[in-house]
Amino acid sequence: MSKRYFCFTMAVVVAVLLTLAPVASARRPSARALEAQKRHTERLMGIEGVVGTAAGSDEVIVLVKNSQAAKNIPNALDGVPVRAMVSGEIHALSATGRFDRPVPIGVSTGNEGECSAGTIACRVTDGTNVYALSNNHVYALENHAPIGSKILQPGRYDTGCAFDPNNVIGTLYKFKSITFSRRAENKVDAAIALCTTGMLGSATPADGYGTPDATIVPAELGQQVVKYGRTTGLTTGQVTGVNATVYVGYSSGTARFVDQIIVESGTAFILAGDSGSLLVTDPDHNPVGLLYAGNGPGTMAVANRIDLVLQEFGVTVDTGGAVPEVTDIATTDVSAPSPVVKGSVINVNVTAANVGNQDVSADIMVALKDESDNVTIGQQTISGGLSAGSSRNLTFSWDTSGASLGDHTLTASQSYPDDNAGNDSKSTVVNVIEHTMHVASIVMSTRTKGAGRNRFAWAIATVTIVDASGGPVDGATVNGHWEGATRDSDSGTTGANGQVSLQSDSVKNPPPGTTFTFVVDTVAKGGWTYNPGANVETSDSITLH
Repeated sequence: MSKRYFCFTMAVVVAVLLTLAPVASARRPSARALEAQKRHTERLMGIEGVVGTAAGSDEVIVLVKNSQAAKNIPNALDGVPVRAMVSGEIHALSATGRFDRPVPIGVSTGNEGECSAGTIACRVTDGTNVYALSNNHVYALENHAPIGSKILQPGRYDTGCAFDPNNVIGTLYKFKSITFSRRAENKVDAAIALCTTGMLGSATPADGYGTPDATIVPAELGQQVVKYGRTTGLTTGQVTGVNATVYVGYSSGTARFVDQIIVESGTAFILAGDSGSLLVTDPDHNPVGLLYAGNGPGTMAVANRIDLVLQEFGVTVDTGGAVPEVTDIATTDVSAPSPVVKGSVINVNVTAANVGNQDVSADIMVALKDESDNVTIGQQTISGGLSAGSSRNLTFSWDTSGASLGDHTLTASQSYPDDNAGNDSKSTVVNVIEHTMHVASIVMSTRTKGAGRNRFAWAIATVTIVDASGGPVDGATVNGHWEGATRDSDSGTTGANGQVSLQSDSVKNPPPGTTFTFVVDTVAKGGWTYNPGANVETSDSITLH
């Protein structure tokens, strides 16, 4: 098997809240820039040469491969200035030697099943056991490594691909599977290996930042950060984007990741082999993210949110002392169908979880709000609280009758006071649309019939009615009239296939060149709106030969 550092090429679309200029302090992007970026990301992603979009402090940033692609980018979106930035390609990504046990964090590691090497992020604990944290693609080999397979320090890449049983520090315990799809909602590339404190320490080597703090913090624009990794050791950077969406090309296929963190540096911050490094604040060393990707020069890096990583495995960062008491109630998921037709009633599913290590016995209030219309949809109470590691699924009913048309940001929030306000809320976007219908096609045909010396001819117009998404509309009444050879009116109701056939009056002994024309006047159905502006055609003709 050939050596590799985990340097997967990414076709990256970075939908990030990104500011590229240096900032003096942490801040959030403007609301109008964020809304414009969210609204137009999918369209921008379809432009040749675009590798990402971002919402800056008061601008939309479009990342492009080269200056030629920048010429295709609009100057403004919804009144928000647009800036094209040539970022080039982005790639997924030393203390390479063997360390005495317990080994430090931030050094070479890997799975026995592959000649490769990544980085140990940190030591984590569930209150009973301790684990080594790294990426799925480092420890679980893109979902392919079996649970219980041996985890090494250093990784086999750094031992000439040889397997040495003396390098075993633990076994693969759990990983979050990566869904290889461009429509997936992956959030973490992460795995943990069961270890002992005798095998794994809690601090970096002496030239690193030391021991990460047990208290995690959310990423913010302008945040100063450091990491210690297998290849580049200790490097410094700045958070320039949050809420990133990336398409990652793995050997197993393409995977879409959402809600990621972007870090930039004037020099190489992350290179091949640094995958799995822990991103911490500078100078306090509070964990922020789990690094796994970067561009070619290593000046831009991508990380998972550390709160989502720890939540996935029900663990906390282990600092080597007593396990810290962490009270943390999080809103972990909000989901709803989209688009939805105005007037429909939909279910919005919300999950609240105790991701800390302390039981919470008090009632927990969870509210769901339509931020776009400033309307509270509902509130529910989790009676008796949540024990550590447990979760509760809640279902809210949303009647969209009074909702405005367009995108709606639905935010679920829990109000219990805890140690981490950064994960109290979570949002999803639902697009409310009209129940509209239009004419998709009119297909004309003629029929003839002889009666003695006479010949009678008539025309048939088959009209197809569809909804805004192109689906057939059943039960729509089509009203229209005939022009040319006849002047009669007709109406009929569509069937399950959205079609209705309407027949003209017959014409006696029509000469060649006789033309029948059918014109749709109106289409009606209870609770629906006819949108003639969307018609593919409103009339059609056929001529006898």
